[in-house]
Amino acid sequence: MRVAAGFLLAFVCSPLFGGNSITREDFIARISDLGGHVTIDLKTNEVLRVDLSRTAVTDEDLAGIETLPELLELDVRHTAVTDAGLAPVSRLENLRFLNLFRTAITDAGVATLRPLASLDTLLIGGTKVTDEGLESLRHLPLLRKVSVFDTVVSDDGLRHVRSLPKLEVLLIGRSRVTEAGARDLQREMPRLKFTEKL
Repeated sequence: MRVAAGFLLAFVCSPLFGGNSITREDFIARISDLGGHVTIDLKTNEVLRVDLSRTAVTDEDLAGIETLPELLELDVRHTAVTDAGLAPVSRLENLRFLNLFRTAITDAGVATLRPLASLDTLLIGGTKVTDEGLESLRHLPLLRKVSVFDTVVSDDGLRHVRSLPKLEVLLIGRSRVTEAGARDLQREMPRLKFTEKL
């Protein structure tokens, strides 16, 4: 375990759990079994971040995420998570950061995320999301950063981000968005950047 700046980063090894009823402790143990880790606030004992990137996490494993309603950040990039795994995630009302890069999600998965009104970062690059999937973003008005890197999203999909008043960064590399399409969007949203570089 590692403690830094009032937080506990846990990598505790625990035996696998079974059965249908998953407790908070069960889920945190499962995260460790998978090679992931959690960040815990030592003052409140709340789990603030779960990192399951590049692990063998499954949709079934993610059912336990509901035991962490206080969760602010979830990273499952480079995993086999599908649309089905996002159903419990959609009930995390406090979630602000969600990284789904190179997962198996589609437009249906993005639609599942509509209840996450507090979300400010959504990374869906390298997925099967299309222009139609971006329509669901209008339900996430606090989004400041979105990535559609390496998707089939095109200029047509950009119309759906025009309704995001706080959007500051839109990553469109290796997508089907054209330079002309990006310029048109930036004229309407002058604060918008297409890179994370300063």
